[in-house]
Formats: sequence, structure tokens, C-alpha cells
Amino acid sequence: MRVAVLYICTGKYTVFWDGFFRSSELFFMRSHEKHYFVFTDGHIDHTNDSRVHRIQQKKLGWPYDTLHRFHMFSCIESELQSFDFILYINANSYFVTECGDDVLPKHKDHLLLTLHPGYWHSKYRLLRWKLPYERDVRSTAYIPYWKGGRYVCGGLNGGWRDSYLRLIRELKEAIDVDGINGIVARWHDESHLNRYALEHPAKLLHPGYMHPAGEKLPFPKIVHLFHKKDFGGHDFLRS
Repeated sequence: MRVAVLYICTGKYTVFWDGFFRSSELFFMRSHEKHYFVFTDGHIDHTNDSRVHRIQQKKLGWPYDTLHRFHMFSCIESELQSFDFILYINANSYFVTECGDDVLPKHKDHLLLTLHPGYWHSKYRLLRWKLPYERDVRSTAYIPYWKGGRYVCGGLNGGWRDSYLRLIRELKEAIDVDGINGIVARWHDESHLNRYALEHPAKLLHPGYMHPAGEKLPFPKIVHLFHKKDFGGHDFLRS
């Protein structure tokens, strides 16, 4: 099976790339052929590896570096057509243990999504109005207070090729509609992803697949999220 890993590290986020790559090679989908599509405006290591594809991507500024990630992915749709499975993962991620076929959705039309480490508890099925969905009815990411019940994070998602390419196209279009109307969703691409998740089946990973540094969660840690403050903080990394 051929797996495409989508990774964005514009600006100073390149500091995370080497560690992520090494951890992925050690732990992620080791029995499959992995290719990395790295969107960056800087220098990255490992470009001598034929499976690492550096894609020139200028820094868009906050919040567009995250809001427009599906626009970035759509630019390589033709290349992604040759892969079986596609995964996007945050730059500050680091695999700490084996992560293989167990993450693959059983059904070809299903996505792969990850429960947010701050909103995983089952109580939110009843307290859905507390979830940080987009509540502005003008936005294409709008979710009314009486809908939902699970909140997924934007940092790790994927799917079988056709399902994930469909997600890329539809979320790009939804974000463009918001842009025309002068709207930026509350949590950017994550807000749009949660809206999309309401109507599309998915395999849900537990929050241990996006385990923030220093947090205690009742799940085995699969992917460690480095604290950005340990690398200069949000403002420094975004500058």
C-alpha cells in the first residue's frame, strides 16, 4: 500500500521536521511505502530521500497558514491520485510508539479523525452546547447548539484516497465561500472539519494520537505533541 503524509512547516516550523520524519520512519506504517509531501518556504533535511517531496509554499500569515491548508493540498491532487491512503499531521507531532494498520478505516468511504484531547469525554454528548463549534450562522462551518456531540482536532486526519480528496475539495470550497463573505471560522480549518464530520462517517482515534506535552490523559500515548512554547512560542513560530 502507498501512503501519502501531508506536512506543513512554513516559517520557523521547520524546526520540527527532522524529529517528525525520524519518528515516522521508526514507528508509522513501517510495512508500507510512505511518501512525505512537505509544504515549506524553508530548507528541510532528508530531501535526498526520493520519498520526500518538498513543495514550495510561501507563508500566508495567521490564520491563513492553517485555514488554507486544504488549498495547499488541492494543488497536488494529481500527485495524490497514485496513493491508497492519505494522512495529514501537525508539524509539532512526534510518534513515540508503533502506529500501523490499526488506524485504517475498515470502509473505503470512511475518513480518519481524532478526538480532541480537550473535549474527548462522553459528557459532551449531553453537553454539546459547550463544544467550541462555529456558532455563526453565516459561516459554512456553522453547527447549531443542538447538534454534534463529538469534537475532533485538526491536527491528525486522513482517509482512503477518494474520500480524503473529496474532503479536500469540499472544505476548500466552503472556506472560499466564507472568505467571499468576509468570515473566518472560530477555529479555522478545525471548525470546517467538525462541520464536515457531522455528515461523513469516520474511524475515530482516541486523543492519545494527539497527546499534548505535560497533559495527563487516560489513553496510551501514540503521538506526542511538543509544546510550542518550548520552541519560542506561537508568536515566534508564526513570525
